[in-house]
Amino acid sequence: MGDLLNLAKISIHIKSNDYNIDNRTISLLEKIEFDNSYEFRDLNYSVGRMYFKTRDRQALKHLLNAIDHFHNNKIIIEINMMIGVHYLREKNYGLADKYFMACYPLMPDDFEFEGDNWPWVEKEECSSLDVSDRIDLYKFLAPYFDHIDIKIYFESLLFQLRCNETVQLLRKGHHKKVLIHFDALFDSMPYLNMEKIEELRIEFRENRKHDLGIQIFDMATLFHYQAIAHWSLSDFKIAKSLFIESMDYREKNGHYLDLSGTYSNIAMVNNNLQNYSEAIKYFEKSLELINNFGKEVDLIPNFINLVRTYQLLFDFKSALIIAKKYIQ
Repeated sequence: MGDLLNLAKISIHIKSNDYNIDNRTISLLEKIEFDNSYEFRDLNYSVGRMYFKTRDRQALKHLLNAIDHFHNNKIIIEINMMIGVHYLREKNYGLADKYFMACYPLMPDDFEFEGDNWPWVEKEECSSLDVSDRIDLYKFLAPYFDHIDIKIYFESLLFQLRCNETVQLLRKGHHKKVLIHFDALFDSMPYLNMEKIEELRIEFRENRKHDLGIQIFDMATLFHYQAIAHWSLSDFKIAKSLFIESMDYREKNGHYLDLSGTYSNIAMVNNNLQNYSEAIKYFEKSLELINNFGKEVDLIPNFINLVRTYQLLFDFKSALIIAKKYIQ
């Protein structure tokens, strides 16, 4: 059994030094024979955080030794997240997911992490994503989170998981509930490096051009799905304004498939509003973009919708010209 007072002093020293390693800390730790007993709980936690900060693999041993002895959910969540990130760094995505998912049942309605409130809604739905989708998400996020601290990682990961879970609700038809979730997500935006996430979104699109079972969410994608929710509720004017917000972001720094999709959605909402001339303009912008950067197969839906829009204008001559061009 160790000297409890001495162990407490070492733990306090590490915390007061902001979990940074110094010569004194190394000297003190060399004299300690660690185990996973309760008396080593605080020291294992402090040493684990210290080694985690320096990406030292010794962090895992100390964090695993500490986790079972804590009853404070906030600390348990922090330890689970650090263990998860450790496994993420080692590309062991299955174990990373195990520890990330262990956080969810412990979260209160408003989870506070190191002083920042993270708006959380209906936590019982947080693990609704398929494990393979979650692992796919971790793989894309891993390079970005390689050198940032646990707090930023935690908030960013929860944000991406929550966005994808909200889209799952949207696909199930829970449109009004989805709008509540989006309000909470937008409240979390000041904590996140959205410029970096925009870069990740483009990289993600390059790798996953059509299969979007799981996504990287930047501001434009958030506006996009919020617009979809309003569109599904027949709030066409609100949907249009949100699609335009998404377009403004994507025109500055977006993937061509995302931007062409936004143009197409604006066009279809304009059809709902009977703004047929404006709808034609956006269908043509979408077609031009795909024609320059995409594949012919991606042109088909816009050709069909453009023909229908000319028909709604009773401009059957133009509809026929577009139809012939589509057939060719």
